[in-house]
Amino acid sequence: MSAGRSNARRAFRPGDFDDAYFERHYGDEPVIDGAEVRARAAFVLAFVDLLGLELTSALDMGCGIGLWRRALADVRPDLAYTGVEYAPAMCARYGWQQGSVENFQGPGADLVICQGVLQYLDDRAASRAIETLARLTGVALYLEVLTAWDWKHACDQSATDGDVFLRTGAWYRKRLGSAFIEAGGGVFVQREAGAVFYELEARGLSRR
Repeated sequence: MSAGRSNARRAFRPGDFDDAYFERHYGDEPVIDGAEVRARAAFVLAFVDLLGLELTSALDMGCGIGLWRRALADVRPDLAYTGVEYAPAMCARYGWQQGSVENFQGPGADLVICQGVLQYLDDRAASRAIETLARLTGVALYLEVLTAWDWKHACDQSATDGDVFLRTGAWYRKRLGSAFIEAGGGVFVQREAGAVFYELEARGLSRR
């Protein structure tokens, strides 16, 4: 069962993510800036490298204004990058491939990024999106999604969009667990990638 306002929130439409939305969240006082994304990118790439897994391509689902493209270009310029965005305005401005994480049919990548997207989908769409992410991810997924606990305890509510579907972390873990091992820091490693973990290094090592 979903938490918070998730049962009352209508489905989102492409027009909801217009120039005003991106200006509100990525303008003068952005919810996340380029320096923070670069630090996350460096962490993810270093962690996957530590696991002995090779990355040659990245797929950014919900790439917005392209913060991850810039960050990955700085940290790993040889990594082939593809950006996919739901908002027509951002696709027109930056040249992204238009699509939704719920049903994207394009090719996958070694590294898939999905930051701040799934909370905008209702339960059924979010479940389908997780299935899509599992299909697209060759090695590792970087996933960030706002949960009900985050909204109450962790995030700055004055700067965070709370008009979303707030679900529990357990809801996401249940659906991610069949395809991924939760390695921490938002990194989910594809079970078929062959990474070896000690028990306290990762969560959900046994297949659910």
